[in-house]
Amino acid sequence: RDLVRSRGLGDVYKRQPVHMGPSFYKEALVPFMEIMTDPGGRLTVPEVSAPPHLSRFYGATGENTNFSYIDGAVWARFTLRNDARVPRELYLKLSLPWIDRAELFVSTEKGYRYTAAGDSIPFTQWPVRDRNIVFRLSVPPGETICYMRFETASTLSLPLVVMSPEAYESNRWLEFPLLWGLYGALLAMVAYNLFLYMLLRDRNYLYYILFIASLVLYMATRHGTSFMYLWPGHPAWANKALPFFLLLSGLWFIQFARSFLETARTVPRVDRVLKTIVALTALGACLALFVTGTAVDRFAVYGALAALAVVTAAALLVLRKGERSAKIYFLGWVFLLVGAGVDLLRGVALLPDVELTRYALNLGATLQVIIFSFGIAERITGLQKERARAMEALSASEEKYRTLVENAIEVIFVTQDLMIKFENTNALKASGFSSEEVHSRPFLDFVHPDDRETMVERFRKRVSGEPVSNYFHFRIISKTGEVRWMEISAVSIQWEGKPAVLNFMNDITERKLAEERLRESLTEKEVLLKEIHHRVKNNMQIVSSLLSLQMDFIKNEEDRDIFVESQNRVHTMALIHEKLYQSHDLVNINFGEYLENLVNSLMHSYQVSPGAVRIVSRVDDIFLSIDVAIPCALIINEIISNSLKHAFPEGRAGEITISMEREEAEKGEGYLLSVGDNGVGLAPSVDRETPRTLGIQLIRTLVRQLRGAVEIQTEGGTRYVITFPVLR
Repeated sequence: RDLVRSRGLGDVYKRQPVHMGPSFYKEALVPFMEIMTDPGGRLTVPEVSAPPHLSRFYGATGENTNFSYIDGAVWARFTLRNDARVPRELYLKLSLPWIDRAELFVSTEKGYRYTAAGDSIPFTQWPVRDRNIVFRLSVPPGETICYMRFETASTLSLPLVVMSPEAYESNRWLEFPLLWGLYGALLAMVAYNLFLYMLLRDRNYLYYILFIASLVLYMATRHGTSFMYLWPGHPAWANKALPFFLLLSGLWFIQFARSFLETARTVPRVDRVLKTIVALTALGACLALFVTGTAVDRFAVYGALAALAVVTAAALLVLRKGERSAKIYFLGWVFLLVGAGVDLLRGVALLPDVELTRYALNLGATLQVIIFSFGIAERITGLQKERARAMEALSASEEKYRTLVENAIEVIFVTQDLMIKFENTNALKASGFSSEEVHSRPFLDFVHPDDRETMVERFRKRVSGEPVSNYFHFRIISKTGEVRWMEISAVSIQWEGKPAVLNFMNDITERKLAEERLRESLTEKEVLLKEIHHRVKNNMQIVSSLLSLQMDFIKNEEDRDIFVESQNRVHTMALIHEKLYQSHDLVNINFGEYLENLVNSLMHSYQVSPGAVRIVSRVDDIFLSIDVAIPCALIINEIISNSLKHAFPEGRAGEITISMEREEAEKGEGYLLSVGDNGVGLAPSVDRETPRTLGIQLIRTLVRQLRGAVEIQTEGGTRYVITFPVLR
């Protein structure tokens, strides 16, 4: 029935016209339309309406009117038949507002009436102010042939509908509430998630906000509302907006998926693929701002399909791992993925262009918003539960901390800029002040005036990081005016984001008083001990003086020598007590200094001529207790006295050597004392092992008292070598 005889052309393919009777409402033009492709896009309406191109038209169907991407142009032809006797007003609607150019040629008696619309033409020049491409027709009685030419860099389909004014107005007022309801829901989600992001600072919300905002702009561009309201006078930008917002939506879509699913942790290999897609998508979005044409649009569409596939695979992999976030994600995004997938497949002509596929993205986005609203609500509920658990744990931790601090025996407080920021109960007990009187007061108010400068300097060094001892003693003044001694240990901390000092303090007033009493007691004992040494020395001096007086009545020289030796022995012991009396150490005596005084006293006692006998002393810095010093001193006194009396007869010159050093022996620490001369030596009649002389007997007795041993050497004089242990 579509074949008709055309004069001079033979059989020409021609569809039946659209009959418009009195009850006509609206009709889809695909069953009544013929189409032809124009690869070069250079044909004109006179050319396509005449041989040979007239025979190239073929019948349109729902499948062959979805062209995906085309190079050039597409022509359509249809016939409108007005059965009335008066002209009929109609609307021709193309629900494809993003195509570059749609041109209508309506046949008249004088030729063709031309009208055009599309996003390459300023919106103000469109024939009807509508988001879709709409042409107003006045069809006279009879048949009217119409030609349409379509050209675009994006996908192309031909959902043409001819409508009565009543149908057009009804459809228009039905579409607008649905679209603005969708936009309102999505923008409400943007505002809601923006509030949550400002509150929680969670990147998931930020990516979701950016995705929804980009998706709204992409959908508004596809619906034509952006060109109608946002940039009606900028066709150049309108031509770039669709691929740009598609790529931008894809970019934030992938970023949200990566963050929400934590792909870097859960599926790191897939995450690397997603990172690559993000980089390519960002590059494509930048190119879309400067480059127009089919290549950019194809890159956006096929890139979006690839991103959907990879993100879906990532969601499935994460879901298999049992991640709770993947369940919510997959449930919410499956609707958007299906809607976006159907829309993209329709755009590349793999699905038919019908109402369901045309609005699949809108439906999927709406369902996704609803699901994600529940998901975000559940996330907030989860966060609230986690926060409640954290607050319970924090409360328990604070209770433990407070229990420890309040039951500690130490005074614990925190100072910041020398102001008290925290104190425990013991701090209040130690000071006698209440919490209100202590808190936020300068710490120095409680410090004794004599200690304040030191405390300020220590605080400065601690805060600046200079080395300072942790322990320190100082005084505080209680509320009653009582002075208490405190031992403080301090460490640097951060308190409310600023440097501060944590102080642990103990009251050591009783210890200080005990130490003071002990010092006083020790002072008394020192005074008493010095007094004892002084009295012993004086008593020995009296004995020495008595011996000196007695010598005045002795005529026999041998008897007189006995008294001199006794007097020297007494003086030797008295000299030790004198040294102890004069020393700060009342227990030990510096034996080197003592020997110097002893030797000088003996030289004076025996009236040795200066230069006749030389004394050589080599004694280490040795300190001996009185129990060791007296025997050692008496031994040296006997040996030097014998040397001065017998070693150098008839004024012979000589040398006496004295050495004493500390040494390590097999049986422990000990001393080596060596005293000798280079005189004539011992007489042959003297028995060194069983001597009869008092001096040698006394020496051996004193050595035994020291638990030591003595060796008498007679080569080149006489030398006594004595060793004895350190007596504890």
